[in-house]
Amino acid sequence: MDQYSGLGFDLYNDYTVKVEPSLLTGLVGALLLFTGSLSQDFVLKKVDIGSLSITVTTLHGLQYVCFSDYYDNHDYIKGKLDEVISIISTEIDPDNFLELQIDKNFEEDIKKIIFSEDFPMDIIPTSYTILDEITDNEDIYFENLLIADLNHGLVHSYSGDEDTARLLIELLAQLPFENNWTGESEKYMRNNKVVKECLLLSRIGKTDFYLLSKAIYKPSLYEDMLDQFNVFKESLNELLENSK
Repeated sequence: MDQYSGLGFDLYNDYTVKVEPSLLTGLVGALLLFTGSLSQDFVLKKVDIGSLSITVTTLHGLQYVCFSDYYDNHDYIKGKLDEVISIISTEIDPDNFLELQIDKNFEEDIKKIIFSEDFPMDIIPTSYTILDEITDNEDIYFENLLIADLNHGLVHSYSGDEDTARLLIELLAQLPFENNWTGESEKYMRNNKVVKECLLLSRIGKTDFYLLSKAIYKPSLYEDMLDQFNVFKESLNELLENSK
């Protein structure tokens, strides 16, 4: 869309956002005008509205806008948007950009960029067997354990409650792409035992999938807990490689 007039068109629409495109461009145009009125140095890059996340990149006076789910990883989405811009920017004349014709080949190129690989669900039963073999210490308990996709959220939950799963996926959405993260609590009493808990978010190999967990464990067993988590993650990566 044009940075100043707010006019624009769809490069690609998979219709997962059930809103008229003209309303979305109007919304973004209003946000751009608002941020511009605050300061010329203020650049709108991302805004969240309810379950909708809006990512904006500006190049040669044009705004490239991506609408995605709030729980999608922002760095990942920004990288995908930049890839799309790289293949379209050479074809666009900023002064006559509304005349650009989007053909089927270009749509297919965009699909290849934005759609992540599908998780092979047939490996899940085997992964349960591996998980049972690894988690054999009663002083280490993965209260929440799930696989998530960078742009589709929850893939599969092995254990845990929905609220904690949502928290882990929300943390993943804020995590710099390709980074891992752990957050450990202080000691506390639980069921008459002194324990710690740790949130873990770690990428599975070079895939678009992450293993997320909330682990409860005896304080002296942090390294053992981490080893169990990483062994399971590497086992999942091997299953994914063998499924290709």
